[in-house]
Amino acid sequence: MKYMKLYKIFLKTISVNDIHLQSTFKKQIFLDKSAKSYYMTYKDYDTEDLKDFINDLDSNGLYSVIPMISMKSCLNKPYIVLSPSILVSKYSNYHFLTYFIHKKHMETIDEFDMKNIEKPVLILKYKRIFMDITQLNRKYDPI
Repeated sequence: MKYMKLYKIFLKTISVNDIHLQSTFKKQIFLDKSAKSYYMTYKDYDTEDLKDFINDLDSNGLYSVIPMISMKSCLNKPYIVLSPSILVSKYSNYHFLTYFIHKKHMETIDEFDMKNIEKPVLILKYKRIFMDITQLNRKYDPI
């Protein structure tokens, strides 16, 4: 029970005041990323879309999200990855997530000179990831 309480505190700090990339936790806490990936596509995404995405997550789940853009919403067509895996939970700040993805989206459009082409589709590749919650007591300081 003690570990579940600490785990809930941990989930409530993930991507709340800043974006947490999965790579920042790799060395500290073992994350099992073997679960199946799922995809959400958004033709014209906005804050409400990402709010709905976050709100639909399980309240006891930790998720890895990889934002991508593609000219088509078909996953077997070329796409561009906007950032490394982001850790999110139901308690993550969707405003930060929207801002971060939008910023990366705009950087990509500038970097690849995509200003004069049709608006790409946002694809979120996500999966639930699991961790040994007993590690939180030793390796995670919520303060």
